[in-house]
Amino acid sequence: MIPLGDSPKKKRDSFITPLLIAGNVLFFLYMLLFFPDASAFYKVYGLNPAQITRAFQASSAFQPVYWTFLSSMFSHGGWWHLISNMLFLWIFGDNVEDRMGKFFFLIFYLLAGTGAAIVQILLQPDSNVVMVGASGAISAVMGAYLVLYPKASVMTLVPILFFPVILRIPTVVFMAFWFLTQILNMATGTSGVGWGAHVGGFMIGLLLGWMLIPLNRPPSARVIEEDRYFR
Repeated sequence: MIPLGDSPKKKRDSFITPLLIAGNVLFFLYMLLFFPDASAFYKVYGLNPAQITRAFQASSAFQPVYWTFLSSMFSHGGWWHLISNMLFLWIFGDNVEDRMGKFFFLIFYLLAGTGAAIVQILLQPDSNVVMVGASGAISAVMGAYLVLYPKASVMTLVPILFFPVILRIPTVVFMAFWFLTQILNMATGTSGVGWGAHVGGFMIGLLLGWMLIPLNRPPSARVIEEDRYFR
């Protein structure tokens, strides 16, 4: 299922969401321009679980390899990987940012993305498969979106009998289906994707979605508002 738009109307223009998207795109272009061999780029900027595990066991002090928690969040494995991640971030991120506020949303995004990577490392501490992509952080955004906009709906492109159909799907149904697919892929051991980071990020988003709502926002600002149009 591919999200095309959602129903909540923003009260303020987003800033952090397009800034994160721009950062991901620019970092991807940086890879294309300066690293003819993509594997060299991933070796420098990707997150290697085994290296993180060894660094943590060797010392409690900061290690240079810890930088890859951040750099890997802005690295992608190809155009489709980048575009699909940025589409999900654009659809769901701006509304979460609107509810949390710009500063809290940025902190939430970075903390949740780091937490999602840690979950994947805990599941496969000795793996040398390099992790790249914003999927963990975006999964957290989706978890927070479910907490903050449970009554919203998502305009979704769904393939039915090989024909694309656009349907308006309740957020709870969309997120439940997405989360179930992540669980099934993780359980079956489908390779090439950090499913644990997706699942962990989503669960972290559910929690931090509540914790990082600015306390000075009046309760009325937290009421779900529906609108009858889609972006």
